[in-house]
Amino acid sequence: MELPEGLYVLKDKKPVPCTDPIQWAEELRNIDRRRVGNTEKNDVRVSTVFLGADLTAAFSGRDPVLFETRVFEGPLDGATARYLTWEKAEMGHKDMCEQVFGKEVI
Repeated sequence: MELPEGLYVLKDKKPVPCTDPIQWAEELRNIDRRRVGNTEKNDVRVSTVFLGADLTAAFSGRDPVLFETRVFEGPLDGATARYLTWEKAEMGHKDMCEQVFGKEVI
C-alpha cells in the first residue's frame, strides 16, 4: 500500500518523510513522542503537537507545515497556529500560552 506524499515521522525532533504505513501509524500513536507542549490551567489547555502530515502538500514547492498549536476552552478556544519546525513550535507554544494565560504560567 502506497501512502500519499506529505507523511512524516520524527527522528530526533526532525521530520523525515515516511513511506511505510505501519511505521507512520505506530509513530503517530505515541503522543508523548510527538507532543511539543501541553499547558493547562483552569480547564483551559494549550496543546502543541507534531501532526505527521503536511498540511500544505496540495501546494507544491512549499515547506511542509507539520506542527500545530491549538487552544481548547476559554476566550481563545479554537485559536490555532502552525509551524515548520519543532523549535518554531516550541516558541509558538510559549507565545500562545502567554496570550492565553499571561506570562506567569510559562
